[in-house]
Amino acid sequence: VGSCRARNAQQVLVIKLAAVCISSFAWWSFGWSFAYGGSVGYDGLKENTVGTDQFFARGFLEGRSFGQAEPTTRIQEWFFT
Repeated sequence: VGSCRARNAQQVLVIKLAAVCISSFAWWSFGWSFAYGGSVGYDGLKENTVGTDQFFARGFLEGRSFGQAEPTTRIQEWFFT
């Protein structure tokens, strides 16, 4: 367990890299919104068990009056959580 032949090392690394990429995309698209999206009640707890907004990082940028997008603090929360 935890070792492989030299000829299989590249295949193992590609599989590991693919797993990291797929899981990061899944967290970005659905995981964050399930965990942290949704409304929060007056007591600081989520009102729903599963979040209902912020899918695919919606709400991470705010539009400005002259067409530019400005990042919100949700990007920092997503990256460092």
